[in-house]
Amino acid sequence: MQKKENFVSDNPDWQFHFQNKLDFATYFELTVQEEREALGASTADKYRQIWVDMLNQLGEIVGSSIAPNQRKVASEDVLLKDGEVIFPQVTLDNLETLKAIGLPAVGIRSSLGGLPSPFGVDVSSVELLYRACPSTYLNVTWYSPIARIIAEFGNDAQKEKYIPRIAGGEWSGNMALTEPDAGSDLGNLKTYGEKQADGSWKLFGTKRFISNGPGQVSLVLAKGSKGAQGLKALNLYLCLRKFDDGTHNIKVTKLEEKVGLHGSATCDLNYDGSHAELIGEEGKGFNYMLHLMNEAR
Repeated sequence: MQKKENFVSDNPDWQFHFQNKLDFATYFELTVQEEREALGASTADKYRQIWVDMLNQLGEIVGSSIAPNQRKVASEDVLLKDGEVIFPQVTLDNLETLKAIGLPAVGIRSSLGGLPSPFGVDVSSVELLYRACPSTYLNVTWYSPIARIIAEFGNDAQKEKYIPRIAGGEWSGNMALTEPDAGSDLGNLKTYGEKQADGSWKLFGTKRFISNGPGQVSLVLAKGSKGAQGLKALNLYLCLRKFDDGTHNIKVTKLEEKVGLHGSATCDLNYDGSHAELIGEEGKGFNYMLHLMNEAR
């Protein structure tokens, strides 16, 4: 039988930083009344205890259920078949375990179905998960950062349509920047959008090395028109991988072979007239994507 471990209680260094470096009194003061009520936290002490209990539960689960699967996750590759990324059952089991305790909701506003944790709790969760299984972590990190960008810059209809499904763990996402001929030189991106009469957009181009490529919600950095030049020509688009009827809106065309992290999917994505929505204002895509990169990394 696998010995149970708790990745919180067995790590004195982590406990020291958690006890002495995270200022929960200040976190509480900065939390709006609506979020305090949603959490049931009437005092700073109660607020702190909520997150202590949550992280202890996460520490128990990742130590006893996720970490023992790490070698198996690393040894069983994801596959690409008919445009769908197929994950091994062990990886799917890990994801379901973490969804069951509400991990995708962490860091998202309660009014949108989330669990509004302070940033110190978010990064503490990251450390616990990454210690347990880096590949599993890379599959569950694409919930709240994507949701928070939509919450920050999207319109009300986008917030109501997409964020609750992300917070509930139904949809994850990705940020699509890199291209085959541009790399990190964002001013030379070739992917572009065409605005439609109904206000929607169509995207054309290819993105490469996209972490969590099979995520349903793709936030795509692309030019506002074909051949446009410079960073001020960039927009941020929201593009769903599949429509409600199951047909593909984005094509996953390649899986990268990696030295490690075999349990996560890094993909080429093709946008060939893909239906998309503009996030925020035209010409501000670069600024939005910088915000997203800070959220995710």
